[in-house]
Amino acid sequence: MSYIDLRKRVIVRLGGVCNRCGCTESQKLQLDHKNNDGVDERKSLSQWAIMKRVLENPIFYQLLCTPCHKE
Repeated sequence: MSYIDLRKRVIVRLGGVCNRCGCTESQKLQLDHKNNDGVDERKSLSQWAIMKRVLENPIFYQLLCTPCHKE
């Protein structure tokens, strides 16, 4: 599976919309860690491994569009 296919699966698994504003433009959607522990996870896992983890246990993650993620 390619990274692009994995990203698409993650977006679908998380509902395909920004959790704050409802944006559905997939190119603007970003993965957000609900517990604000993304820095720690990115230190120990690759982006690929994080996306696989999201597919297995999505409860700790959400989608935010780029503007909402910057807030």
